[in-house]
Parts: sequence; structure tokens; C-alpha cells
Amino acid sequence: MHNHSFKSGFYHNDESIKANVENKTGVYLMYHGDNIITYVGRGDVKDRLTAHLKDEYKDERFTFLYTDDDDIACDLECANWHKHQSKNLKNKEHPKLSSNREKCPVLGCDHIKN
Repeated sequence: MHNHSFKSGFYHNDESIKANVENKTGVYLMYHGDNIITYVGRGDVKDRLTAHLKDEYKDERFTFLYTDDDDIACDLECANWHKHQSKNLKNKEHPKLSSNREKCPVLGCDHIKN
């Protein structure tokens, strides 16, 4: 798996997003409390985090990582989704795979592209 560092510790509000996030593709995680991950996603980070302001994730914090490689973004989203699977994760469906991935890159996962 890839070794990447996430930028973290941001409050999930409009001011924080505008000040810290660009319209770039990447992976993001939303969390609350003692770093309890509640959502894992990928896409245009600024657009996705802004869209989440309208839903129940708006009071949480977020961390993110930019990558212009869709396969790396897919790998990171899948890895983090599996790592944080619990009753706290609000997105229960397996992440969609990138166009170059036929199978989830996480060892032991048998999810394949539909």
C-alpha cells in the first residue's frame, strides 16, 4: 500500500474549508471525538466537504490528502474504509473502484467491480 500523509485537524465548517482546502482530487476522512472516523470518501475534496455541510457530518472534523492519481485515491479510500469499518462509519457500502481496478486492493477483500 502507499505511504502518504494526510493533512489533519480541521473543523468541518465553511470557513475552514475555504481557508485550507483546494478544488483538487483526493481522499478525505471525517471524524469526531477521540478520532472516531465516521466517513471515508474521495473526489474533489473541497466540493465533497462543502456538500457534506448540508448533512449530518457538518459538526465533525476532517483530514485529507490530495492525489491526482485515481488508482492511488481508490487504494487509499478502500484501505481507510476497511480500516475504520465499525458501527461509527456512516458510509456502509464498499467504495466504488477506479476505472483501472477490477478488485479491491485490500488483502482479504473479495469486492469486485460491478
